[in-house]
Amino acid sequence: EALIGVASSSDKRVVVGQKASRPEVGTRKLLRTPLTMFPLSLHRMLLAAVNPYFRAMFVSSFKESQDGEVLLQDMAPSTVQTILHYLYTEKISVTSETAQAVFVAASRLQILPLLEICSSFLLEQVSVENCLLLYELGYAHGEQALLRVAMRQISLNFRHLSLEDKSFLHLKPSTLISIISSDSLVVSSEIVVYRAVRRWMKFQTSNRRPLLSKIMRHVRLPLLTQEELREVQLESAHCGDMRLRWKRLNRQERLQECGGLRQGMYNKCIVCVDLFNMEGPELKTKDFQVGCFDPQTEKWEKLTPLKCLYCARCLAVADKLYVTGGVHTDDSYSDTLHEEGYGSQGPPNSGASPQQLLGCSTLPQLPKT
Repeated sequence: EALIGVASSSDKRVVVGQKASRPEVGTRKLLRTPLTMFPLSLHRMLLAAVNPYFRAMFVSSFKESQDGEVLLQDMAPSTVQTILHYLYTEKISVTSETAQAVFVAASRLQILPLLEICSSFLLEQVSVENCLLLYELGYAHGEQALLRVAMRQISLNFRHLSLEDKSFLHLKPSTLISIISSDSLVVSSEIVVYRAVRRWMKFQTSNRRPLLSKIMRHVRLPLLTQEELREVQLESAHCGDMRLRWKRLNRQERLQECGGLRQGMYNKCIVCVDLFNMEGPELKTKDFQVGCFDPQTEKWEKLTPLKCLYCARCLAVADKLYVTGGVHTDDSYSDTLHEEGYGSQGPPNSGASPQQLLGCSTLPQLPKT
């Protein structure tokens, strides 16, 4: 006969195992732990057959195999009961109140079908109110689908979450770094990210101050305006907790230094390249035009033209436009790869209008602007 131990609210231990041999009447004890025990129709052979975690415990030389007990730390008895019920019946009823606990337990115990059930349930529950908690849950257990869906909510609402959501203040350092390293944050200025990190640090200053320099490496300070940089300088000098190195950078160097713009710092656009797939004398004196269409404003803008190159091919990747192949005006073939950074015009608030290429297409003639 097998037993499950149910801990009190002050004791987080849960024991699952076999009942010890029955001692004589008057000295009978079920287990040597101060747990309330009750019998279940649970056998080691079943657990070993359906679950690799328990299989490793029961058929190896581990201590649990000899003792007939498994000690599960920090797992509520109700969660263990839910899992045991699932292992026997392959049925489970997951709720908003139990899903996270069962998800964590299923991950720890390597019950993959149950983990998938809980993950699917949690994916449908992701909202602005819980996206930080679910992101940290997905990050801790490597659940990529949950990470992506939760990060979408975080990216769209980062400013609000960093200012209003108390969960933001309790993020682990590694989780915070994962979030602020993302290009997908919809923020109009990097000062939003800087202030969010400052707010997080001040919540537990003594414990988090030593981590500030490491975390600040993921804040894209080169994207700040002159006024915003002065704010950072003044605060750093006042707090004395961060040493900044300053150097002069042009627009392109600022982007290269920090790894590029975040999603909220540019407008997406469609670029059309005038590449002509035919030959003719009139093409040898023609500059091939490049135009940018903004879907939001429905306006065209002329970009830097290509110089007398026809029958080439183009490809757009993020904010870069690549043109290769083609024929020069002297009928020689081009073996050069042209890279044009039409989206890398400068950080926000710098007098430029940064853009990302949604796509690239070839047209015989661009519309007039």
